[in-house]
Amino acid sequence: MANLSVIDTGFLKTTNTGTQLSATNRANSGSLITFKAVDFKPTAKGNLDNAPTLGTYTDSEVHLVSVENVGFNMMGKLDMTDSTDRALVYQLLRLCRTRGYKALFYDVDRATTDTGGNTSLRRDQQLVTLLANAHYDTTEPQGDISFSAWTGTASATGKNLTNVVHIHVRFMDVNFSQSADTKIVTFTLRGVITA
Repeated sequence: MANLSVIDTGFLKTTNTGTQLSATNRANSGSLITFKAVDFKPTAKGNLDNAPTLGTYTDSEVHLVSVENVGFNMMGKLDMTDSTDRALVYQLLRLCRTRGYKALFYDVDRATTDTGGNTSLRRDQQLVTLLANAHYDTTEPQGDISFSAWTGTASATGKNLTNVVHIHVRFMDVNFSQSADTKIVTFTLRGVITA
C-alpha cells in the first residue's frame, strides 16, 4: 500500500503540446488528488498468434507478437464520515471523464536522496516509480501544473511534473462498493499507462 497522487494535466497529448484545457475541464480543477493507502496492481500483456498451422503435426513457430499498453488497477477505501473522502467520489468519476492525460506519481521530489531513514517515503520501493524509471518518465512543458512534494525533510510547494518521477495514464473506469451498515466505500480505478 502506498499514498499515490494523480493530477489531470489538461493536455491532450503527453508531449504537453497544444492548448492546456481550462481548470473547469479537468478533474479537481487540475489540482493534485492524493489517494491514501491504495493498492496499485499493474499488468503487462503481450498478444501472440499461436494458432497451429493446419495439416501439420509438429510445433509451429510463434513469431507474430504485439504488446498492449500496461494496464493497472488502483484499489482503495474511502471513509464516508470524512468530508475529504466524500469529495474524492466525484473526483474519481471525473478522472474517467475528462480528456486530458493524467500523471500518476509518488509525491516525493526526484532530488530527494533515499537514505532509508524514513522507509515509508522511499520512492525507490514504489511500483509507480519503478515503472516510470523503466521508460515512461518525461520532462515536458508544464503549463499551470503546480503542487507540493516531499523533499526529504519537509513538503515544498511550487513543484511540477519535472520534479517527480511519474507515469502518463488514462483512466477507463471506476467501480464503487458499499456494504449495508458501513460507512466505508471501496473503489477500484482501472486505467492504462500511455506513452
